Amino acid sequence: YADALYEALPGGGVLARFGVGYDNINLARATEKGLLCTNTPGVLEDSVAEMTIALILSAARHVPEMNESTRKGGWTPRKGMELRGKRIAVIGCGQIGCSVARIASAGFGMEVIGCEISDVDTEKMKREHGFSLLVKDFAEAVNLADFVTLHIPSIPATHHFINTRRLETIPRKAWLINTSRGTVADETALYDAIESGSLSGAALDVFETEPYVPAEPEKDLRKLPNVILVPHVSSYTEDACRRIAD
Repeated sequence: YADALYEALPGGGVLARFGVGYDNINLARATEKGLLCTNTPGVLEDSVAEMTIALILSAARHVPEMNESTRKGGWTPRKGMELRGKRIAVIGCGQIGCSVARIASAGFGMEVIGCEISDVDTEKMKREHGFSLLVKDFAEAVNLADFVTLHIPSIPATHHFINTRRLETIPRKAWLINTSRGTVADETALYDAIESGSLSGAALDVFETEPYVPAEPEKDLRKLPNVILVPHVSSYTEDACRRIAD
């Protein structure tokens, strides 16, 4: 199908990506065929940031488990945690990461630690987005974190960025949230960390293979009760879709 698409369009034709990034476009092939490629940056930040916070709240208050139990006729209250005063590490402080930081700090009174390898105006980031601290080192950013949320692009340098070594630096009490791209996390390493108790849980909107297929059949994230999984919907709101179309 992909080959047919590139062959069907004439030189100078346009592949207009309905979304952000070029994950599903073979840029080398498009260049070879003389095709122009576009996408729609700057339209998804609010939707993705809000979904990130929704996943954090779902994890903090055990919403998925209690919903399932109550629907089955059960009545199993679970003690949750407040977000006020908790520490969140925002990995990748672009537009979405900054939106998450603003909501977490101003809306919930969380302590926000940013991890960003690019040089940024630290004082401006603190003033405008509510960061308490900005660092470049991942281990320093996640130290004492209650939640670690990923907002980094899918590029060769970030493939399996979350691996066994980095997972070992995240506190046992923490939840990992991923609304960026599935390839940035090693799902097998993530399964091992959660199953062993070295990580409290994970809330995932994106996966290395979509629809989700476990990298190793015996390490299926769907089998773990402290994993929340949704089908890549963080940017899928009426509002964001309208902005993309416009």
